[in-house]
Amino acid sequence: MPLLSETEKLPVKLLILGDSGTGKSGSLASLALAGYKLRILAYDDGLSVLAAHIRKADPAALANVSAITLADTIKQVGTNQVFAGQPTAFSRGLALCDNWKDGEHDLGKPSEWGTDTVLVIDSLTRMSQAAFNFALALNNSGPFDANMTHYNVAQQLIERFLQKLVAGNLRCNVIVIAHISYWFEATTTVKKMETTTMRTAASADATADTISKAFPMALGRALSPRIMAYFNDAILATKKFTGNGTKEVRYFSTRPTTQLDLKSSIVEPPAELSLTTGLLDYFRLCGG
Repeated sequence: MPLLSETEKLPVKLLILGDSGTGKSGSLASLALAGYKLRILAYDDGLSVLAAHIRKADPAALANVSAITLADTIKQVGTNQVFAGQPTAFSRGLALCDNWKDGEHDLGKPSEWGTDTVLVIDSLTRMSQAAFNFALALNNSGPFDANMTHYNVAQQLIERFLQKLVAGNLRCNVIVIAHISYWFEATTTVKKMETTTMRTAASADATADTISKAFPMALGRALSPRIMAYFNDAILATKKFTGNGTKEVRYFSTRPTTQLDLKSSIVEPPAELSLTTGLLDYFRLCGG
């Protein structure tokens, strides 16, 4: 067994959490501008934002980005909604993690990429929906024919995908972007008896109930609490207001809260990082 002093530099495997509109996708620009090669599985609609940030700073850096959009299409047939063809977004994303080829554009096997490359899943939330569509198609079911079997199969597919991303034979850096699922505790008093129920929402502003816990948004409640275990680093893209509430400042936070668990492989990470350069700063602190 090698000594720790003899081990090679390890790639960064990072989970970025954040609500919609906090700048998660656009924050990738700092890596491309610094020369990192970004390979993005684009399940979400954030490519135009990323491209705008890069183009404004250095249009030549756009050449560092290869992004492949993955989406399943649903069409209306009479009163029903059905898949327009076989759902392939999930299976194609999985295949691209073995061989990054899109038409004549062939960038080889991700297992052979180094730490100058970052494989990005944007986002885990939409990728989970693609896994669910794939599970439905396996059973010849439509978008509204779901049962617990479909959920169980899809959750297993998602976890295997995550296992593939963090496996030791994948030597490139990995960033997985995810929205946040808020678990709310609602207390109701009926005839002087209090009952507590749990429910979820996609936004902290969706209810006045108490936020009990927050997790990466994937598929169903069973999977979300297990996702964090696959990553050594998890940071939050968030925002605050300064100047008497008139100026919005977006930033990365590395500090966990009682509701949201975050973690870092950096011994003493900075509490906050600028959204503009934060990812590059974080990679450098990790030694990436």
